[in-house]
Amino acid sequence: MRKIITFSLLWLTVYSFGQYKDDFSDGEFASNPSWIGTADKFVVSSSQQLQLKAPAASSSAYLSTSSGAIYNASWQFYMKAGLLLTSGNYVNYYLVANSSDLSKALNGYYVMVGSTNKEVALYRQSGTTKTKLVAGVSKRLPTSGSVTEITIRVTRDAAGNWALYSKLPSESVFVLEGTAHDAAFDKSSFSGIYCKYSSTNSQKFVFDDFAVTGSAVLDTVPPSIVSYQLVGDRKLKVVFSEPVSLSGAAVTVPASLGSYAQCFSGDTLTFLFDKPIPRYQTFAVTLDKIVDVAGNFLPKSELSFGLFPTTFGDIVFNEIMCDPSPKVGLPEAEYIELYNRKAFPVDLSGWKLYYGDKPYKISGGKIPANGYLLLCASASVPVMSSYGATATMSSFPSLSATGQLLYLTNEKDSLISFVNYSGSWYKSDFKASGGWSIECMDSENMSGASFNWVASSDASGGTPGRKNSSVAIVKDNVDPHVVAVSYIVPDTLLVVFNKSMLLSDLSVLSHYVLGSGLEMKSAKADFPQGKWVRLALSPAAKTGSLYQLQLSHLRDVNQNLLDEKIMFGVPDSCEYNDLVINEVLSHPKSGGVTFVELYNRSQKVIELKNLWLNRIKSDGRLDVGSPIAPQGRQILPGDYLILTDSQKGVNDFYDCKTESKWNEMSNFVSLPNVSGNVMLVNRAGAVIDSVSYDEKRHDVTIKDPAGVSFERVNHDWASNNPDNWHSCASDAGYATPGYKNSQFRQMSDSATVVKYFWLDNESFTPDNDGLEDMLLLRYKMPDNGYSATVTIYDAMGRRVRQIANNALLGGEGVLVWNGLTDAGKLANAGVYVVYVDAVLPLKGKRQKAKIVCVVAVK
Repeated sequence: MRKIITFSLLWLTVYSFGQYKDDFSDGEFASNPSWIGTADKFVVSSSQQLQLKAPAASSSAYLSTSSGAIYNASWQFYMKAGLLLTSGNYVNYYLVANSSDLSKALNGYYVMVGSTNKEVALYRQSGTTKTKLVAGVSKRLPTSGSVTEITIRVTRDAAGNWALYSKLPSESVFVLEGTAHDAAFDKSSFSGIYCKYSSTNSQKFVFDDFAVTGSAVLDTVPPSIVSYQLVGDRKLKVVFSEPVSLSGAAVTVPASLGSYAQCFSGDTLTFLFDKPIPRYQTFAVTLDKIVDVAGNFLPKSELSFGLFPTTFGDIVFNEIMCDPSPKVGLPEAEYIELYNRKAFPVDLSGWKLYYGDKPYKISGGKIPANGYLLLCASASVPVMSSYGATATMSSFPSLSATGQLLYLTNEKDSLISFVNYSGSWYKSDFKASGGWSIECMDSENMSGASFNWVASSDASGGTPGRKNSSVAIVKDNVDPHVVAVSYIVPDTLLVVFNKSMLLSDLSVLSHYVLGSGLEMKSAKADFPQGKWVRLALSPAAKTGSLYQLQLSHLRDVNQNLLDEKIMFGVPDSCEYNDLVINEVLSHPKSGGVTFVELYNRSQKVIELKNLWLNRIKSDGRLDVGSPIAPQGRQILPGDYLILTDSQKGVNDFYDCKTESKWNEMSNFVSLPNVSGNVMLVNRAGAVIDSVSYDEKRHDVTIKDPAGVSFERVNHDWASNNPDNWHSCASDAGYATPGYKNSQFRQMSDSATVVKYFWLDNESFTPDNDGLEDMLLLRYKMPDNGYSATVTIYDAMGRRVRQIANNALLGGEGVLVWNGLTDAGKLANAGVYVVYVDAVLPLKGKRQKAKIVCVVAVK
């Protein structure tokens, strides 16, 4: 059943010839005629006069009523103010206006009573521009005393000739203020008063005896519906092109919407429903027999509407033309295409497109169910509208060809979609040079990532308003996880993710569980991309302790679930060799990238935000360097961290563990392939660690150094000792990014001691397989200052290699034989003798040792 309502004559406002009179003798201003506006600031006094009665605050107020008078018309009214009128306290009497809101931009004519000249003047208003047509007699209004009282009269003939008159209480006839000719506007819809007042004068204006005569312009144009929209979930607002009468109108409303009230004012009809409108359903209201002032009927109209709340991912960025020149086939116009993933239409009125941080308002535009909408500059609408529906925007950004963050919010400022596009997404240098768009391949993938975008393959250069040319299923199989944690003193924890997470999940405190007596105060997510969240803790964490954070029920934008435990602590100072460079790949394979691995050998939590990767250039000066983690991240005791500019460029070539920790740097330090150095420094320039490398030091079994990393043998040995570095083992894949080195050696205190020298391993296999590739001669001297010569002999007593020649020894340490002879060749398998001769000249002491070892083969 549908409800049909016919409006009675009680709705009829007097429109005949646009005339009205009101002396307020009926004690109200709501009818006969009906005045609308800031009605709460006006009353009809006991003297039956309209009185301003506003709160004691500097402001403005207005009332307007329907009036079409403009041809052979006259306007007259009386006013009295208990003050001297000024530029801050005055009255505008609008004779003609095309809008009922007299406080905003409009087209019409008004009389201003009061100014610095104490005059009565006639003005034309076009939008917000006001032009004086008649300058009244200066000082016509009182300049002393405390009362201003005057009657105003204005006439206009059919040709646009105006005459302005005024009459003071002491005068018996009207005095001509001046005349003018102006026919800029020949149609009126409203008339009324506008008051500007200070806080002490908010109740000192009274008005009476309004009398308007005349006729309206001959109108043969029927009214139309300018707009209709839902306001909230209970109100439907319909705006007509002009004031209309609902007398005799028939309005049909679906019975399923229940009871409602209606409010009509001039050009606006509002339906107020008692219950919320059901969601995700389409309804229709039918309007018939609605007439304007001149008797023109609105064509019977059916208004379809529905409450379709939008959420993240309902509308997505689907195509971007950021560089339309040189032209391929499409117009040379920048555009952004939106796609509606839902089975219902969406009105984008009040939505915003953000280009970086700058918003661009969308004032109109409906995107059909599973359809498209083009956003472009207003100057481009004529050429782009032939390709599909376009939105109405006051302005449109100039799209960068190199890329920018774009995001879309709805009328409630909720995030709907984002994409951080880049010129590299073309994946074609030719197409990136102009004339081609980039297209989203899978609109169901919300990641906004490069792998889901590619240059259009359509012959015209793009597919605005229709299905993309590069449609494909692009699954997101990457699980979300935490890539970095940083503690910001005094009480904030920054958690960074590998991909965009749902903002709605990141803001829920129950998704984070802390131990050790810490609680979560708030969670602030990265808007709009959801790449990080800042968690405020209470109380603040303490230095020297490690804490655990459980993250649960967090989803990425493609609904992949994150459930992870992370450790963090308050960072301590980073001193020399707290962090060491543990592995270096300077010469990657073709298609691969360089990397540097760090190891935290201290017991501290170390913040990397103020640490840089650098090198010494060929001229001996420090290079510019690259910040490791400008956003912040910490490395825990005993943790490894891979520094590179592309995780994929390392993953594609090596066996990287799932637990490996990565830090991608946007500007990675340049490492020469063959030889060079790499340094870890703080922002003050203090060196934390420094390493030199040279491909000549690779194991002799390495024929092609490309893709072979240098590994540190022991974290505690000197970084600049060549014997502390060795080629990564072949069976480890020639690099071990993010985990224990294949060549790592830890000295054993249980090793058999031969006086002051002993071997950790009595046999070794120098085949670079990562298992006992080196012979480690350990020493611990009874005094400081010993110098040693260490020579290797074969079983026949022939010298094979001297690994130390009068070398100054420390209190304890290690000497390494890599299996090479003095000639640089690999020693044959067999038994060898390590002969050690250590002397302390100042004290005349000498320590000798002969230790048997074996060079073995597998």
